Amino acid sequence: MSVVVEGIYRGGVIKLKNAVEAPNNSEVLVLFKNRGKTDKEKFIKSAGTWKDIDISIFDGILKSRKDLREMEFEL
Repeated sequence: MSVVVEGIYRGGVIKLKNAVEAPNNSEVLVLFKNRGKTDKEKFIKSAGTWKDIDISIFDGILKSRKDLREMEFEL
């Protein structure tokens, strides 16, 4: 049986937020959320990275989608 439980890591120890009924020596998988920079910090750091990108390809994609929407199909 698998159970997902949140906890806090501090000083090499993980303290679970809620009690879990599990036998001693149960194997666990630990996933660290929010390691390093937050999503907001990552977003701000990436600001400006698209400034030199040629966006004409996007214009072509949008035009082809518009053309498809305007086509009449007979079933």
